[in-house]
Amino acid sequence: MHTLLTWLGTKDLENMLVEAHAAISTIALKSTISFDKIVILSNKDEDKWNQFERFLQKRMAIANRPNQDIKVYKAHIDSPIDYQSISKVADQWISKLSHEADTLSINLTSGTPTMTTLSVLIGKGKSNTRFLQSSPKNEVIEVEIPLDFAHAYVQSASKGIAAKA
Repeated sequence: MHTLLTWLGTKDLENMLVEAHAAISTIALKSTISFDKIVILSNKDEDKWNQFERFLQKRMAIANRPNQDIKVYKAHIDSPIDYQSISKVADQWISKLSHEADTLSINLTSGTPTMTTLSVLIGKGKSNTRFLQSSPKNEVIEVEIPLDFAHAYVQSASKGIAAKA
């Protein structure tokens, strides 16, 4: 199973209203992998969630891509820049979905910089996670995060131990 995890962005909702693509629909439709499940997290605009789900399902059906498991979920966060609450939500969802999926793709375009940062930090710890973003020209870009957190931690710990010796 291939899963896409994303935050619902303001631009995604604005473009939906004019039947235009934004990050989520671009990635869902143009990714080299077809997603069996799309999980969208949001903490606002709850009155537009069903409309966005239908919009994306319709777009996916027209493109002959899986469209039955697309859902917006309530993200219980204190604010779109609160690291503590976003970290808790992102960790729960990334852990759950990476365990269930063969491949977990995380959209880095929608949401706030805080949401993106925490998604990268948590997602890098999962072996089956990849990162995607969309360009202003509605192209899908697979992002290679050139950091090896495990290696960086070992180096840092080694320096700390050597300094104490």
